[in-house]
Amino acid sequence: MMCDEYRRKSAAERKHYADNQLLCVNCLGKHKITDCPSKRLCSVCAEKHHTSLHDTFRKAPVEKDIAQAVHVAYSLSRYQPSVLLATARILVADRFGNPHAARDLIDQGSETTIITENLAQRLRLPRRNTAVAVFGVGGHQTGVAKGLVVLKLSARSGGRSVTSSAIILLRLTGYASKSVASTRDWPHVQGLELADPDPTSTDPIDVLLGADIYSSIVLEGLLKGAKLHPLAKKTIFGWILSSPIKSEEERRTTTTHQCTVGLPLSSLVRRFWEQEELPLSPSPLTKAEMKCEELFALSHTRTPEGRYVVRLPVASMLPDLSETRKAAVQSLLRTEKRFQKKTTNSRSSMKTS
Repeated sequence: MMCDEYRRKSAAERKHYADNQLLCVNCLGKHKITDCPSKRLCSVCAEKHHTSLHDTFRKAPVEKDIAQAVHVAYSLSRYQPSVLLATARILVADRFGNPHAARDLIDQGSETTIITENLAQRLRLPRRNTAVAVFGVGGHQTGVAKGLVVLKLSARSGGRSVTSSAIILLRLTGYASKSVASTRDWPHVQGLELADPDPTSTDPIDVLLGADIYSSIVLEGLLKGAKLHPLAKKTIFGWILSSPIKSEEERRTTTTHQCTVGLPLSSLVRRFWEQEELPLSPSPLTKAEMKCEELFALSHTRTPEGRYVVRLPVASMLPDLSETRKAAVQSLLRTEKRFQKKTTNSRSSMKTS
């Protein structure tokens, strides 16, 4: 039972009182918590402390989360223009050569080309098993590839096509333009064949074209407009648009793309086995080793018990060891002097010798 005075105290005051009176924080008895016989736990969190002291045992929010919340609130109070990323509407050939429409994002921050699992299943292309780790901004692993396929990409209007290998991920990016601007608002791109006729669309991204293929799709041609008008770059898919643009709403999120591909696990395992493999051809023998092998082939026999009898090779000229006598004698003298300093060790050594 708890008295009214105890109930009127705050959780911190109750905890302070229990500590001063050396009370058990689990049952408020006169013993240590390690000796507490009670099996009752806190009715709020089921931890080993008294319910009346629960608030003092709650974990305080991490300071890092508070700092992030303040930062987000600050960013919302500022106007920031939307950033248009370079997208294109392209055709991707399936395993039978039939074209499928897809939307791609051209990202020079990615080391490799990536497609979604959804598009890979639609194309039904032969896939090769691979275990490639994908790392994003901050060096954090963002996923593991589900396989690797070879893509044939071309513009919607036909013409030149490019081929690239691509790893498969379940999901690529959450990028979606927040701008409500129209291409009619940008005079410098009027009359151009845009790679993506609706670059501010929220349609999902199916393919992420990395730096591994960027040089194969880019052409000569660059157009700049006024401030907050997109930059136009010519590619084999048409003109791609990117850069900050005017927006009627505040930007609440920032999309950052950077992808680093680690070594495939299968490649690492293959390297390990290559190191452990026996050589395909024996290493060349020295003259002495060849003589030993010839002696073995000519002289070895086998007894009725199954044991081998082999003549040991004898060197025709033994090495000259006379030069080592001086060093051996000096070593012996040093040892004797050390034993002389230790009478007990010296006597025991003389007895054993």
